[in-house]
Amino acid sequence: MSASWQQTPIPPIPPLPPLPPMGPMGQPGSRAQVEQMKEQIRRDVQRAIEDAARQNRRESWTLRPGRPDWGGPFPPNDIIPQGAIILGMGFFVACVVTIIGLPIARAIARRMDRRNAAAPNDSADVRDRLERIEQAVDTIALEVERISEGQRYASQVMAELRAIPAPNPLANGVGVPRREKEGLER
Repeated sequence: MSASWQQTPIPPIPPLPPLPPMGPMGQPGSRAQVEQMKEQIRRDVQRAIEDAARQNRRESWTLRPGRPDWGGPFPPNDIIPQGAIILGMGFFVACVVTIIGLPIARAIARRMDRRNAAAPNDSADVRDRLERIEQAVDTIALEVERISEGQRYASQVMAELRAIPAPNPLANGVGVPRREKEGLER
């Protein structure tokens, strides 16, 4: 059942009971003046009601049963915009995935850790191997230290030789032999 706003005829205003005639300043006046004022008020009220009805028809308001007319920016059939519905659904889906997925991800990670973390092998064979590796590393360290000591000694000897001044052959009065031009052949 669809009800709509329809213009109903407005009943005329019933006549007011007669007032005693009054004049200016509360003094009794003529009855004709009072009646004329009553009639003027009735016409003004009737005109205001007709103007409101005309304006109401122009705006064409309709009354929908069960649903108020919001007159807002949303369409009248959809109270909540589609984008807001999608956003809300996405939020709740993300919450559900987080609540359910986090424990599952933790369980998978623990299972992977258990697989990769093999128990350490404390057998005698492994201990022997580790001892041999340790002895080999110690031996290599000693050899490297000996090599560095030898290099350090060689560097020191070379530095001392550079510090000694070179002998001057002319200082003793001994002459330097000259080469003969004939004996040189190239």
